[in-house]
Amino acid sequence: MLAGQGWGAWPECSRKAGARGTVATPRAVRFPVAPQTSAPQQAAAPAVAPPGGPRIYQVRAGDTLSGIAAAQGVTGGWRAIYDGNRTALRDANVIRPGQQLTLG
Repeated sequence: MLAGQGWGAWPECSRKAGARGTVATPRAVRFPVAPQTSAPQQAAAPAVAPPGGPRIYQVRAGDTLSGIAAAQGVTGGWRAIYDGNRTALRDANVIRPGQQLTLG
């Protein structure tokens, strides 16, 4: 109301308070935006190796093939995981929690 009508909206109060003149137009206030941080990475679950078989890893939320390869010490890195799981993975950039991957 003050911005629209000025001190004249309250003539008696303005006079008693000694308020006069024009009212400054309020400015927009910008608040700093906190930088986005990624969710904390969970520790990689250990790969399970059935007796006499390859190691199997169950994908967890936030996993990537490169992260799995590094944490599990996979020779050949993410590409080795991708190549060994072509029937389950159509795209090296898309894995889903719960998927089971052979680590070779």
